[in-house]
Amino acid sequence: MFWLPGEAMHNHIKVYGAMTWFELGHCIADLRRGNNPRFCIGSDGHFPEIDILQYDLSIEAPEMSIKKTLDATCFEAIQIACR
Repeated sequence: MFWLPGEAMHNHIKVYGAMTWFELGHCIADLRRGNNPRFCIGSDGHFPEIDILQYDLSIEAPEMSIKKTLDATCFEAIQIACR
């Protein structure tokens, strides 16, 4: 499960969400290779470059959508875990 909120306070020293982007990249690469990674994504809509992620998902996993609330993201994660 990835929950992608906007940053509370900008830090000029390090890139916000860099490790998350890295981990998401691995999951999307698994999708490209035909693996079936089990994950879901949610965001409050303020995560940096969320539109790019939405575009990438529309190409690589059109059946996936970015959930708009933490509750919806958690619910999706539970459904995935129960499959």
